[in-house]
Amino acid sequence: MAISVFLDITGPDGGRMYILDEEGRLRRTASFALDSGMAFSFDEPISEDIVASSVSIPVEWLDFRLLELDIAEARVARDILPFELDGLLVDAPSEYVIEALMVPAPAGDEDGYTPPGRVLATFIKKDRLMALLDGLDKAGLDPRAVTSLELASISERLGEADISELIDGAANIDEPVRVDLARSEMGSPTINMRRGEFAFRGDVRQGLRAMSFTVSLFVGLMLMLTMVFSLKAISAGRTADTLEDNVLGIYGEIFPGQKPKSARGLTYKVRSKLKELKGKAGSMRSVETLDMLQGLQQALPASGEVRLLEVTLDRDAVLLKGEGKDLEVIEKARSAMESFLSDVKITETGKAVSGLTGFTITAKTSDSKAEDDR
Repeated sequence: MAISVFLDITGPDGGRMYILDEEGRLRRTASFALDSGMAFSFDEPISEDIVASSVSIPVEWLDFRLLELDIAEARVARDILPFELDGLLVDAPSEYVIEALMVPAPAGDEDGYTPPGRVLATFIKKDRLMALLDGLDKAGLDPRAVTSLELASISERLGEADISELIDGAANIDEPVRVDLARSEMGSPTINMRRGEFAFRGDVRQGLRAMSFTVSLFVGLMLMLTMVFSLKAISAGRTADTLEDNVLGIYGEIFPGQKPKSARGLTYKVRSKLKELKGKAGSMRSVETLDMLQGLQQALPASGEVRLLEVTLDRDAVLLKGEGKDLEVIEKARSAMESFLSDVKITETGKAVSGLTGFTITAKTSDSKAEDDR
């Protein structure tokens, strides 16, 4: 049975896990422990039937700033909040993941004055969020959203009272109420700290895997069709009926409901399907992009001494920006990338804000290299 899981971290030592069925009904609850290194320990094993998961973090893990901005959409507010918060945070805004929660403005006064819109900027240090997601990944979970049940419980009252007072009392919520909030947050989270480099990619990866499988089947069909005509000339002992049945069976698997009665004219049918797929070439390229990202992950040292902060692919050009322990480990990573990229060069290095060595690497994909050779 397909289930969903909501992890409710209620404190530094752990919290509760709510297991919901496909209809959102609570099937059971369980406890889990959490140590200072963000390592999770569950009272029961994580099921393989999980189709979605989310996690709530305590409100004290988050910081807030209430800003008056003449903005009505959270999407727009997220883009400008890093600039508005510059100088107001302990560290640079780039060290935080910043989310925007729109706060209803108070009603206008009797003179017709309407106060400007307000935004509750919610932020968390990137290294803390990364540690949380790494711990969940080791436990076998990839949450779609990182939210806060406490903040969700007071979200509708943010425009009516002092926010600090609301937040201070938000942690005292009974478990039945927390379950109802968790069910709501699974569908539409009040905030989601998984943004930017931490954004959930599970749906994209599943789509790419499905597309890659379809492409593999199509290539297999083309190879089988080639074998049909080759084997007729090489091995007269094989029966044409058996080969035809095999080809038609594969054709029916790739194009369900379109199995021809015979192989007559099958090559023309395949060419017609190929024309349709050419119009989707851009989507097929996503598979190559996934291969490149997997290659980059393997090229980086397992120790984490080098990490990528930005990956840009513009046609056949690749631009990588990141940080490393020193130039030696960065050069080793660059050398490892030559197995799947060409013209790999370190074009810029310097001291990063984190104290590590920042770098920029440019390269070309293997496809562009092949075109240059031609």
